[in-house]
Amino acid sequence: MPNQRKSTQQNELAQLVAQIPPVTRFVLLAIVVLYTLLRAGILSDVWFYFWPYETFLKLQIWRMITGPLIIRKGKLATLFTLFEFYTHSSHLENYHFHGKDHTEYVYLLCVLLTGLVCSVTLLRIDCPFTLVDGFMAALTCLWSIKNWNTSLMFYGLFPIKGKYNPLLQLFLSYLFDDEQHTFPLIAVGFVVAYVYNCLDTRSLGPLYGYIRSKASGYGLVNDRHFRAPRWFLAIWGFLVNNQRRTVNVIVKNTHSYQGQGRKLGSKNDGKDKEADANANAKDMADLRAARAATYDATSPASNLNFRGVGRRVGSK
Repeated sequence: MPNQRKSTQQNELAQLVAQIPPVTRFVLLAIVVLYTLLRAGILSDVWFYFWPYETFLKLQIWRMITGPLIIRKGKLATLFTLFEFYTHSSHLENYHFHGKDHTEYVYLLCVLLTGLVCSVTLLRIDCPFTLVDGFMAALTCLWSIKNWNTSLMFYGLFPIKGKYNPLLQLFLSYLFDDEQHTFPLIAVGFVVAYVYNCLDTRSLGPLYGYIRSKASGYGLVNDRHFRAPRWFLAIWGFLVNNQRRTVNVIVKNTHSYQGQGRKLGSKNDGKDKEADANANAKDMADLRAARAATYDATSPASNLNFRGVGRRVGSK
């Protein structure tokens, strides 16, 4: 019984993990693994923090990817950040940026990270070694735009519509977060996501439409104008297809074959063809001889020795 319960729990956990979209699952696993390794002291955190000087001048480009994935918070705040990323990222990947090999969502994450890194660098924001707050703010803002009139429970306390979620998040960050580090980073994340939505819908965004009393759906519909270009699709497709390539060898039909080590077009190959032609000619000659013998046995000329008695069939 304990073994059955243990196997059942493992199957349920595997099914739960399998239900997470692949890109979201990979990023979530990367966050957990990186957090665990840094927490245990196996890796030095100074090699993964985002610092513009080391990133661009010393060409430590990996900091652009690891910087937004490092979480430096308490227990509850870390769990809430992981849950927020799971819910928002899964919804965006499944319903708004789905496509072949999940290329559209990978391109979205690349655009958001690039915009966030460039904005922080150009504005000279003194970020607290990590860009995770800005990255989560960008995903939250984009999710709220895609769910503009959808009701949600804000921190499980009271229901609000999705369009008010970024404003409340920004207000709470101003009240409780660091004014010099976290709050500017969250504001930049909201701006990056809003600009992406403007490019994707070829508009000035839903906030402008709400202020100017535009038609319903302005800045929300008619999207998919700023999606993955052809060169990105080609690169991502090449990487994915190379990982999927396998070589299938049928051993059953090949283990008894003994090769002779000959190349195509060799002299031996010509001799084999000549021998096959002679064998075919001999078979045809034998077949003609057999047909001739059969014809001679059944032809009228072979029955010349038969003499009739001059009686009709049926007479006495």
